[in-house]
Amino acid sequence: MPHRLRLVLVALGALALTACHLDVTVDAYVRELCSSAPGAVTAAKRLIAQVAGQRPGEVASLTTGTIADRRVSREGQDGMQAFLEKRPAPWVPPE
Repeated sequence: MPHRLRLVLVALGALALTACHLDVTVDAYVRELCSSAPGAVTAAKRLIAQVAGQRPGEVASLTTGTIADRRVSREGQDGMQAFLEKRPAPWVPPE
């Protein structure tokens, strides 16, 4: 199970919602997951696999390098531009 999905499931369980709030909460998490840049999600999954079980100091360079690479990528620039213009990024599905 992907790490982010596991976190979502844990968060849902921790909320102990009534049935009437569950649909709204699940929809909010699904929207958040769908708004993530596809290349960033792939890079995050790859990074998690690379750093698993290692000490933070051992992977700091890899982590910061990955973040820097994603920010300067075309997708990263498109996302930052969308944020600055207060509009959805190109990969975000219309509501």
